[in-house]
Amino acid sequence: MFLGFLYEINFFTLEKTLQEIYRLFEGVSKEEFHQTFKAIPVIPGVQQVFQRLREKGYQIAIISSGLPDFFAEELAKQLGANYASGLRLEMVNNRITGKISGDVIKPNGKAIVLERILKEENYSRHQCIVVADDRNNLPMFPLVAKTIGYNPDAMVAAKCDYAVKGNLQDILPFLDTSVKTSRTPYTRNDAFREVIHMGSFLIPLLCQFLDVNRYAMAGVIFATTIAYAFSELARREGANFPPFTVVTNVAAVGEEKWGFATSPILFALGIILSLILYPAQTGFAVIAILTLGDGAARITGKMLGKKVLPYNKTKKLEGTAVGILASASASLLFVTPFKALVASTISMIVESLPSPINDNIMIPIVAGVVLTAIP
Repeated sequence: MFLGFLYEINFFTLEKTLQEIYRLFEGVSKEEFHQTFKAIPVIPGVQQVFQRLREKGYQIAIISSGLPDFFAEELAKQLGANYASGLRLEMVNNRITGKISGDVIKPNGKAIVLERILKEENYSRHQCIVVADDRNNLPMFPLVAKTIGYNPDAMVAAKCDYAVKGNLQDILPFLDTSVKTSRTPYTRNDAFREVIHMGSFLIPLLCQFLDVNRYAMAGVIFATTIAYAFSELARREGANFPPFTVVTNVAAVGEEKWGFATSPILFALGIILSLILYPAQTGFAVIAILTLGDGAARITGKMLGKKVLPYNKTKKLEGTAVGILASASASLLFVTPFKALVASTISMIVESLPSPINDNIMIPIVAGVVLTAIP
């Protein structure tokens, strides 16, 4: 995780990051490594997406910088892909040496591989679509006609043609060349998540109007968060930890269905920080912006949004506007109209920016600083 963080902040190059990661596997047998690979589930919905792609006549290439080539080829066979490329992992006596090589780990490696496929098969760029998640994929963008970001990082979100978060199957509408909007379906999972998210506005209301001690409330939230973390560890092992596991199974989207769902923890941390770091009224206003503003922006953007923000394809102008109105209105219960409007506007604009920092942390920091700075 730490090595991934160093890559995200550009302290390590991709090649350096992967070299350090694979050095950790030095001495591990190929069989042990293979078992670890087999235990990792594929992204939910990937089989359905690949099936639809084949039905539409697409040729599919898996180009991975992180997977060894033999794993990429196995995954391609499993999913029905036509091409597979990965890094070369050195083995001696059937054990990993920790050394890696290959085109895909170079700065323009994925583009080199894709261009090779296009030339060998005589494909035109107008026939090619790239689905990408992080900046390592950006060199491929000039080689294709359409780019789709799936749970994209900040740079991909800004530069791709379309972007989705959560369910991989949400990319399917954008495979149609006639698509005019990047609106994606609003699911029951989405609705359940927003009920929890926006319902947390009850926290400052309880503290403000029923005199619930905010520090005691922060303590309860912290204890609940610890219990939730244990439930997620149990869920990863296939065990249930009611009621948390039940709620997570209903609310989880995308990779959260099989991975450790960190969003609830970060959301709880944002509320806890708001309760204990700022003066009472400021903290309550911050929570209002985080819960109602952020939630209203997501609902509006996904259900009604049409105007995609040019600097972040995962966000809609309509969502940002409604988020400002909702958070400013709610904040009026705790701070002056001027403070409420300024803090809500700045917070929602920052929320719309492509950033590696989670919104559940970014919004409390930004909103708190703005409210504190205004006399």
